[in-house]
Amino acid sequence: MNIRIIISPAHITTVVLLVSSIVLHAQDAERITSADAYSVTGSVLSRIVGYSAQGIADRRVPLSYVFSGTVNINLADLALPFTFTYSEQARSFAQPFNQIGVSPRYKWITAHAGYRNVNYSPFTLGGHQFLGWGVDLTPGNWRISAMNGEFQSAVEEDTLRLLQQLPAYRRTGWAAKLGYGDGSTFIDVSVLKARDDTSSLRLAPRASDVLPAENLVLGASTRIAIAEGVSAYADAGASSYTRDVRSDVFSDNSGITSSLSPLLTVRQSTNVFTALQGGLSLNTPSVGIDLTFSRIDPDYKSMGIYFINNDQIQWSVTPSLTLFDNMLRVRVQYQRMNDNVQGKKLSTTHRENINAQFSYAPSAFFGVDVSASTMNTSQRDGTVAVVDSLRMNFSNPSLTVTPRYTLMDSLLSQTFVGMLMVQRLSDGNARTAQFSQYTSLSASLGYVASWTRSGISINCNANHNSLTNSAGTFSASGISAGGTASMYENTLSLGATTSISLQTSATVLTAGVTASYRPHERHTIELTTTAMRSASPVTEFQELSGVLSYVLTF
Repeated sequence: MNIRIIISPAHITTVVLLVSSIVLHAQDAERITSADAYSVTGSVLSRIVGYSAQGIADRRVPLSYVFSGTVNINLADLALPFTFTYSEQARSFAQPFNQIGVSPRYKWITAHAGYRNVNYSPFTLGGHQFLGWGVDLTPGNWRISAMNGEFQSAVEEDTLRLLQQLPAYRRTGWAAKLGYGDGSTFIDVSVLKARDDTSSLRLAPRASDVLPAENLVLGASTRIAIAEGVSAYADAGASSYTRDVRSDVFSDNSGITSSLSPLLTVRQSTNVFTALQGGLSLNTPSVGIDLTFSRIDPDYKSMGIYFINNDQIQWSVTPSLTLFDNMLRVRVQYQRMNDNVQGKKLSTTHRENINAQFSYAPSAFFGVDVSASTMNTSQRDGTVAVVDSLRMNFSNPSLTVTPRYTLMDSLLSQTFVGMLMVQRLSDGNARTAQFSQYTSLSASLGYVASWTRSGISINCNANHNSLTNSAGTFSASGISAGGTASMYENTLSLGATTSISLQTSATVLTAGVTASYRPHERHTIELTTTAMRSASPVTEFQELSGVLSYVLTF
């Protein structure tokens, strides 16, 4: 087994120089020697998971482990937060699972090194993990950020198809943000540039549609506090995406092409996409309303964001009302959306969603929540006329009611919780209705009792689910029960659960036991075992899993 945590010498040098500079030039020697000025806090988790199965193929590895934690070092005004993850999974996956990172902070200066993720805007750099360095500067009301690193490791193509993974080029990039303002009112502009390294793979992928790409994204974000309880926001992005950096260079050097040339080589496979979203909110103690709008081009994407819903225009209005000293709360949302933003698709899909939520709690002992919604989906002509027999026309109403009742005294607390949910899919297309329509029902009733002084609690639950469609009615009913007990001044906790599920095609039994021991306030040891048995006329199998974990807090 060969597990490595990969951090380049350049990254280590950057961290050492940055931290050394801050400590040598910005620290007060008297404060550093003070006992109150120095502290180390954090937690470390180690977990081992065992698994075995009989009657079926293993659905996970027999033995796995993970070692992770956070360490926060505070030295006067300097903060050094470290995070790390160490796992056996790295031995069988090409993308790294073992990670370590640090984000030291001193007053208005924050640095990042190792595996980190930061947010600049929803359309440029938004939470994508990278391996590299970064810095955030907030002197006064200024907001200045920059980063550089690796967004994706190289993965060679599996020509024998032994591993279920796609090939990938090594992807590196940088991003920067400049803004002014505080948490409630500000304006930011940001830029991201990333590119795949064509030399990072020995052979270009052939069996997979993976091409070396390049991306330049410009973005702007603003938040404005107009008045007390009134605020507005807007985000915009423009993404120039080259699907294949090996394609021919675009010969036209005028207009937008010329302006992008210092940062991006425009090629025949380069496209430019835009995105815009915004909203207005009004909130008072009793009345509120939110208005939102978004328009995102088809194929809009950024190498600094994992996923974006694109090719859609959407708007919504959401009023809310609170009455009778918070006893009654009402919230209603109306939302409309359609795709085919550029009118190039064969058809256009429209969706209309209405959702209403009511919460009534006349006392601390009783309350009921009601949620009703319906989503209507229809299809209209695009570049061609949609055939009536293929036209979508769905309606998906649902209703959920959740009552609760609590009995409480100085010795015993009892809570009853019920749930009833009815959902239906109606198809307005006569040719497809017989295959698509369904009605589902879910109902449950739960009970929880806790004895405060003894540290004992029990719970039980009964549930029933059914689905009716063209193939018939399928149902499942089940009962579960469990309990926990704390003893020896809460240093030892024992728990057990069991359940049975009677399904149309199988009977499933599960049981679990958990033991948690805290020999010291900073140490916790926990062992959990779970057994499951499934029996049906076709097959019968059993699974057993166990998890042993240790947590150290300091």
